[in-house]
Amino acid sequence: MQRQYSIFQVIILILSIIAVDYCLLWNFHYLQISPYPNNEIYILAASYGVILIVSAIVTKSTKPQTIHSVMGFKQTSSKAIMVALLIGILLWVSDYLYQMYLLQNSLFLEAKEWTSNHPNQLITFISMVIFAPVIEEIVLRGILLHSLTRYMNKFLATIMVSIIFTLLHDSYVQWPTLFIASALYCWLTLHSKSIVPAIVAHILNNAFTFILYKLLII
Repeated sequence: MQRQYSIFQVIILILSIIAVDYCLLWNFHYLQISPYPNNEIYILAASYGVILIVSAIVTKSTKPQTIHSVMGFKQTSSKAIMVALLIGILLWVSDYLYQMYLLQNSLFLEAKEWTSNHPNQLITFISMVIFAPVIEEIVLRGILLHSLTRYMNKFLATIMVSIIFTLLHDSYVQWPTLFIASALYCWLTLHSKSIVPAIVAHILNNAFTFILYKLLII
């Protein structure tokens, strides 16, 4: 029988990711001040490496299929993917309306500041639109959510994971939409028994934001 993450192993995984990322940040602050192309890509790659190593230990296997299965990558139906695409679009539209009409944010100024902080747009696309959603979904929905459902009902597990996901983002004014997005990603994961739909919705949501920022500064 394939082994799964226990809560203790989840804690070890998260602490390991934090320790590795902290070491990289220390290196970028004191030694390698301006890593090429940016520090985010190294942090995300290192985080994924930690996940692979710990998952291999948990499953006691070196087979990629077994390791990725414990992360939450399972066979997914085309219907689940279509639902994920729809949810990704709806989440982005709702977040856009929330920022424009409730927060009354200047998206142009936000896009301009974001672009100045991310000069390498190709690497930013890879890290923001692909790597970050994949790693977040693996840790939060694929591993943590699945582990929590062994100790509590799915609703409470979803609430806990969504609170953690929301707090990981420093933009507190967007916490309501972040919490809703996380809850829907959890629903997609629990309903399909795979993190693939949540990854699809998450990537689509981030991709629309990236495209909007690019269009605003043309």
